[in-house]
Amino acid sequence: MNTKQLRQKILDLAIRGKLVPQDPNDEPAAVLLERVRISKKEKSITPIIKDEALFDVPENWVWIELGKISEIVTGNTPSKSNETYYGNEYPFYKPTDLDMGLNVFAAGDMLSEKGFEISRKLPANTVLVTCIGATIGKTGIIRTSGCSNQQINAIIPKTDIVTEYIYFVCISDFFQDQIIENASATTLPIINKGNFEKLLFVLPPLAEQKRIVAAIESAFAVIDEIERNKTDLQAVVATAKQKILSLAIQGKLVPQDPDDESAEVLLERVNSEKKDGSFALPDSWIWCRFGDVCDYGNCDTVKPEQISDDSWVLDLEDIEKDTANIINYVYKSERQFKSNKHSFIKGQVLYSKLRPYLNKVVIAPMNGYCTTEILPLKFRIDISPKYVRTFLMTEYFLTYTDLHTHGVRMPRLGKNVANNVLFPLPPLAEQKRIVAAVEAAFEQLDRICFSLGQV
Repeated sequence: MNTKQLRQKILDLAIRGKLVPQDPNDEPAAVLLERVRISKKEKSITPIIKDEALFDVPENWVWIELGKISEIVTGNTPSKSNETYYGNEYPFYKPTDLDMGLNVFAAGDMLSEKGFEISRKLPANTVLVTCIGATIGKTGIIRTSGCSNQQINAIIPKTDIVTEYIYFVCISDFFQDQIIENASATTLPIINKGNFEKLLFVLPPLAEQKRIVAAIESAFAVIDEIERNKTDLQAVVATAKQKILSLAIQGKLVPQDPDDESAEVLLERVNSEKKDGSFALPDSWIWCRFGDVCDYGNCDTVKPEQISDDSWVLDLEDIEKDTANIINYVYKSERQFKSNKHSFIKGQVLYSKLRPYLNKVVIAPMNGYCTTEILPLKFRIDISPKYVRTFLMTEYFLTYTDLHTHGVRMPRLGKNVANNVLFPLPPLAEQKRIVAAVEAAFEQLDRICFSLGQV
């Protein structure tokens, strides 16, 4: 269970009367409802009968329509053509202002006294709920009086209804699901005031509302701390991974073996000269140009009509999903590619040369084809594809690509630039030991990251 699910579990227990102990001395919610009736000057307020309730609640609770225990106000927008309506006196709330949730103190736009007077006024401690669009259901409590636009339904509580309790019910999956179910089934979902007022609301005694709010706030504070630690630890894990990669290409991750065939012998197979690099390497390693060991940019290309319908085809979106393993794939028949493709074989290094996907690198899990923005790397010597992937993921190489990408609209790493980057080449046996060590370390770190989402 991740922290988002944990919050919802707490809210679910709260609205079912299972979060805090029941107190038989609490004044029943039915008596509270009578005071609401008097304050609203209505002849009667009829609770929802048990057969219409969505789930069982304690005996001294009641089910009620939201509009029966509050005033629902849909906002409006003063004419933008009249500049005198806008100023610095009163906040004018929009959905984007509700990000602070429980404590909304400010708005991006402000109204003048004149604009405030012609708008639908909302007192402090009003609950605002977005009622239209992609963020439908987004909720916040305003802590200063103001107005809202027509995308928002405001809930102004009546006597003895705790504002924070309304807020927590509104952000629960139970209530959010009701909003979606009662919204118009169009490309732009909207729930009008009439339907919003009829949403079912579960009302406990006033004393229990207060206990529930205190319990939720206490639990959420703990979850907030967990999430802060999660973010900090994730940053540490990311830094640790880069440190491991850095040690790997410097020959400091695994012990040297004097019996390994030296990298200089490997390099002699392509008649290249060793170079001076950015940092010292073990004696059995050698600096060379990436182009000395890799045919960067020289790919086997095929035309779309040469690719069968059941062929495995990879594009930039697929390579973005995971930098270590390609999990999702498509077949040609599911996505029609019109341009030529590069072919690749299982185990080949696939590297994206185009931003924003630049430096995404995977090992092909099967034979297939890819868009021309992805390069299947071909090597001139016997070299571990996974070691090359390790190199391409290092901060050393990422910094190089940041400095040498070209193009304005679609920056990319050019063939000549990539071939000229200095490459630290270890003996083949050590390449394999490095890959095993990196994978083992990353597996441990990934376990930590996975556990961050568990409670």
